[in-house]
Amino acid sequence: MIEIQHKTTGKVLFRVDADTLIGARLESTDLRDVNLRGANLNGVALDDANCSHTDLSNADLSEADLQGAAFCGADLTGADLHDTYLSSADL
Repeated sequence: MIEIQHKTTGKVLFRVDADTLIGARLESTDLRDVNLRGANLNGVALDDANCSHTDLSNADLSEADLQGAAFCGADLTGADLHDTYLSSADL
């Protein structure tokens, strides 16, 4: 089980019943203000997700589907976006 927490309060916002987020299906998920720093999100589906103000620094987003996702104010410093699908993403 993976718990995704608010980056300031630590409150659990979302739980994924898996050992890893690799290839996870998180379409249209509200991930605002969470800490995913350094997370391995290889191949994850975040299309139409709200990732505003999310810390994704040094995260592996290679081969991820970020189509239509919102990243306003997100920290993507050092994130691996190799072969990432960004069509209509709000960066």
